[in-house]
Amino acid sequence: MRILVPFNGTDSSWKAINYALDMAKRNNLIRITVIAVDSRDYRFMSVNPNNNPFSIIDDFYNYLINQTKKIKDLFLKESVPLNVMIEKGDVAKSILKAVDDLYIDHIIMGRGKLSTLEVILGSIIYKVIADIKIPVTLLR
Repeated sequence: MRILVPFNGTDSSWKAINYALDMAKRNNLIRITVIAVDSRDYRFMSVNPNNNPFSIIDDFYNYLINQTKKIKDLFLKESVPLNVMIEKGDVAKSILKAVDDLYIDHIIMGRGKLSTLEVILGSIIYKVIADIKIPVTLLR
């Protein structure tokens, strides 16, 4: 079974990582891929026009690299194989593409509280679930 775990550094995404790790420790046929997506939607968060408007994007990308290294170390410590992808672009589209490209059988995702922006634009979880034909486990 191939499992995809989207990761963004939140507590709920760490719960999804640990849940997938526990599953893989019990069944050596499970293969885990973690996908972390650097979304260019963070541009609007730069409030100082004198600063590099992309600095928050660079910071988030570096954050994802550091966090996925911690995930790799965690899986290595438990002797569980792991594949990690760091992508750039739309989060939901990146997840759906990974599902197709990697023949994923199951998604395990953390679920946080919806922000006002997510309610207006639609949450990533909703976009993924609306277009997917495989089981999705949501953890909060």
